[in-house]
Amino acid sequence: MGSRKIYGYIEPYNTARTGIIKVGDTCGDIEERIAQQFPTKGPNKPWETAVCESGIDRKGVSFRDHAVHAVLRSWGIPNPAGEWFQCAPEVVKSAIRLVQGYPVDHPNRHEVYSLRPAQEACVASAQKYFDENQDETPEYLLNCVPRFGKCFATYKLTQRMGLQKVLIVTRVPAVKDSWKNCLNEHMDFKGWAWCDRHEDLPILTDAEVEIHFLSIQDLQGDSVEEIKSALSDYYEVKWDLVVVDESHSGAEADRSKREIERIRTHRRLYLSGTPFRALAAGRFSPEQTFEFSYVDLQKAKRNWTGSEKNPYADIPNLQLHTYTIAANLRQAIKAEGRNEFDLNTFFETQGAVFRDEGQVREFLDALQGHGPRKPVDAPLKSTTRRSPNHMLWRMGGVAPCKAMANLLIEAGGIWDDYEIVVAAGIEAGIGHEALGPVRTAIARSKRTITLSCGKLQTGVTVREWDAVLLLCNMESPETYIQIAMRPTTPWEKDGETLKPEVHVFDFDPNRILKIYEDVSHFQACSRRSYDAHQEAEDLLRYLPILSDDGNELVPLDAEILFSKLGSSSPKELAGKLASPAMVDVSRETLEEISNDDRLLSIVGALARKNTNPGFGKRSDIVISEESSLHKLSRDIQQQGGVEELDLSERLDARMRDIQRVIDATLLYIRTVGLPRFLILSDESIASLEDLLNTESQELFEREMGLTLSDFRRFVYRGDLVRRKWDCVIRDFRRQKQADQEKYECLTN
Repeated sequence: MGSRKIYGYIEPYNTARTGIIKVGDTCGDIEERIAQQFPTKGPNKPWETAVCESGIDRKGVSFRDHAVHAVLRSWGIPNPAGEWFQCAPEVVKSAIRLVQGYPVDHPNRHEVYSLRPAQEACVASAQKYFDENQDETPEYLLNCVPRFGKCFATYKLTQRMGLQKVLIVTRVPAVKDSWKNCLNEHMDFKGWAWCDRHEDLPILTDAEVEIHFLSIQDLQGDSVEEIKSALSDYYEVKWDLVVVDESHSGAEADRSKREIERIRTHRRLYLSGTPFRALAAGRFSPEQTFEFSYVDLQKAKRNWTGSEKNPYADIPNLQLHTYTIAANLRQAIKAEGRNEFDLNTFFETQGAVFRDEGQVREFLDALQGHGPRKPVDAPLKSTTRRSPNHMLWRMGGVAPCKAMANLLIEAGGIWDDYEIVVAAGIEAGIGHEALGPVRTAIARSKRTITLSCGKLQTGVTVREWDAVLLLCNMESPETYIQIAMRPTTPWEKDGETLKPEVHVFDFDPNRILKIYEDVSHFQACSRRSYDAHQEAEDLLRYLPILSDDGNELVPLDAEILFSKLGSSSPKELAGKLASPAMVDVSRETLEEISNDDRLLSIVGALARKNTNPGFGKRSDIVISEESSLHKLSRDIQQQGGVEELDLSERLDARMRDIQRVIDATLLYIRTVGLPRFLILSDESIASLEDLLNTESQELFEREMGLTLSDFRRFVYRGDLVRRKWDCVIRDFRRQKQADQEKYECLTN
């Protein structure tokens, strides 16, 4: 046996393996080892040895082929199967050199694009804030539309500030692909090192900049000591910058927030395309935020007046289409005794097939513009736009994904033109692992359909995707916008924009109305304009909705949107006022109230007015015990290890008690105080912002039970869900006006 060698061979006569190379290792003769993989002898040698290199690194340590495989995968080289890679032999040799310990640059480094004006403003704004706030650990939010280019902007910020050690933390491991590709492909980042504890990669300690990647899941364990022991390298370093990517995906939860804050750093940068909850909670002030929405993006594209090429020209326009195809099939579902129709019910499975396979087949026909229930402008057959080539279909679960894949393959016809990829279930892999098969399918097929029930829906870049079909229930505006923006990645080749327009096809026409209303309210809060109607008009102008009811195409405007949402009946309005969704009390508010005797007294008095039996007594018990909260908090800050977790649990239990009291207080305010005030007030109050600026302060304090300034503290902290309050105040105003009109008719 000799020393280990790394080899690579190709099969020049096998058309099924054109352009790919097998990478292996052996301690024996390379030709003999390869020959063993071809037991059937023929007249010609079926392989050609393309790579033959030493498997010994610079320190004299032997390494295996899987170390080379890890480097190739980290470079984004397609890996269609096992040890086969879609690349030239020279790329394999470069990977071997890197494992051997030689400084090798990424073989795909070729990008030379520069910052767009919005990205330039983003970097300058963040740098200015960090430069001016160095006393404590400053935090800054990039609230930028998905596909904005937050990875590139962050790297340029790192470069301009001269930072050397950067840690990227996220709850969405799939974003690793975007961060890694940006670093490895752009010429500006030559000499930088990508470091990931989950990859078998050599770390170049002499790198100019180190970019480390860690998931929030890595930070979770049974005890603080266990976590810090496993990740000692990350806790011992004081990072120049900690980047919290996709911060809307659980990074703001109390536990995740504490885990992130345990990592020592000079500054933190939060990234999100949909930080709706953080903004509604007042987590970041306007000075701590750079905002660039989809509307801002499209305005910049349309209003570009520079002499050079429009830097936004390659960004596709997004068109949303709603269909009532599913509504037309509703009677068939209800005829079987079900009370209501929804997309998850429609695509319900039984075993490996759809429960109503005949109806799903009819739905697939309608997508092509066939059948009795075909739409006016079918997704896959239109006279006004081209048919999509690479689609993402969002299903409601793993079973529907697999059932749909089987049905599409069985149906034949137009579906034979599409390669089907199931990016769902354990078989698809975890995080970015699910992306490999998608890229491989796109590389070899002109048309593809990716079926997913959650994977690849955030922080993932697939430039070829040009359409999304939404085939499941979905209420979260964050999730909806993240998925809708998947196809908006620019795709340009030889100066030609290959995707001028992309599409989202939604088969729940009522859902998009509610999503737009929520997004408009979030946007109004973020901009401090508090004019949701104007925000909806802007959103519809640049992100239009085309409604197809099977008879005609109707573009929606803000008036139609809000009128379709309609107003509530008195019973429905009472239910809205009592809904827990009206409030979202933060931990900071709980701590502030529990340590403020005046506020605590007000909260206790209002809680006792709650008619729930025994609640007043429970409120007295909780309030009387609150003097220990300061000491408990101080103990947690002074203790470490396992005791820290124990004390945290005790503090969490106390906070839950306080929250029950505050929930009772806020329930009284919105179900008793608010209706009384709105009825008695002579002002025209149509929104929460109007309520905050009321001139009837004495009436407000008498009916609501607290001062206007105290009420504002709840609002500005984000404890009241502004869009919900806007809706109920608007509905209350409509009912008040209707009652007044009825009264005038009776008296005249």
